[in-house]
Amino acid sequence: MDAKGDAHQPADQPLISVVMATSNRPELALRAVKSVLQQTYANKEVIVINNGSTEENVARYQTLFDGLPIRHVNLNNCLGEGFGPSKARNFGIGLARGGYVAFCDDDDEWVDEGYLSAVAEIIQKTKADVIFADQETEFCDGKENKDSWFRPELVNQFAQPLGEASCYEIDLNYFYTHGGFPHLNASVYALSHLSIYGSFYELITYEEDCELFHRLSVNADRVIYYNKVVSKHYAPDRSKKDNVSTKTDELDVQLMRATLFNRLMTTSDRNEFLTFVRRHCRYALTRAAIVLIERDKVRSALVLIRQALGCEFKASLIVLYLRALTRGLSRTQPKSKLPEQGEQP
Repeated sequence: MDAKGDAHQPADQPLISVVMATSNRPELALRAVKSVLQQTYANKEVIVINNGSTEENVARYQTLFDGLPIRHVNLNNCLGEGFGPSKARNFGIGLARGGYVAFCDDDDEWVDEGYLSAVAEIIQKTKADVIFADQETEFCDGKENKDSWFRPELVNQFAQPLGEASCYEIDLNYFYTHGGFPHLNASVYALSHLSIYGSFYELITYEEDCELFHRLSVNADRVIYYNKVVSKHYAPDRSKKDNVSTKTDELDVQLMRATLFNRLMTTSDRNEFLTFVRRHCRYALTRAAIVLIERDKVRSALVLIRQALGCEFKASLIVLYLRALTRGLSRTQPKSKLPEQGEQP
């Protein structure tokens, strides 16, 4: 038996656990659950963690999920509040019986019915620790984005074909050079790898899947890319504050990003990885400092700028520091121009 499999499963049919965290979105969660249940691959289990829904919605979930072949767990604290998506997903991972764990957000859906069948074949042939695929995005204005992770010229540079259709072994330098990370909807992790290197970091509620991917992938023996669109992400309307990614304050977003990249610095001594992590930590601290300056919290901003310089030296940070210092000394002077919000790391 493969150490990453389940002793009670056929060798050619590894059990795959699918974990979904949900809160106060019963109808959307039902759509997501049905998309997972439509997978042609039979040897799967679906674990849905209801995290902090209202009593009314808890009852609605129970009604909608009645009779479905899933494990539905209601996770509430004594205040009737949720514990956050990371805690909910980690609880689901703790219940998983499969050798591999996949995920689907409750407001998104899987669109490739053969996704898990392809994953099972990849598992059997590669024993990969991390597998990821492509995802399409639908925006609130109806526009769609179906770009794949790798353009043909990048596949040749950062991906090694494995002899199987649409299957590649990935050079992680792609992510360290171009940034980004696979969406959780299209990511699969070996449970043994999660057990060794840890599940979701529970102290952050923004881009926790980014921290997980980079921590697990840099420590993986093999990372495999399946070049197919397997899921659809419904991008939230940023004009509405009804989603974690839209209602989180910009300062909190950047401080959480700085926290996750600081944490990643302890994950690996790989030079390319550390350069990537420090660069993005510097960028997050800089963005946070700019927000603080705009809110006239100059002293706090100066602390963050010094921390950013410790991550990566940039002449623009010295300029920003001097401008902030000048503003702090004379609040009545006109505000000096700050870097544009769209500035990249």
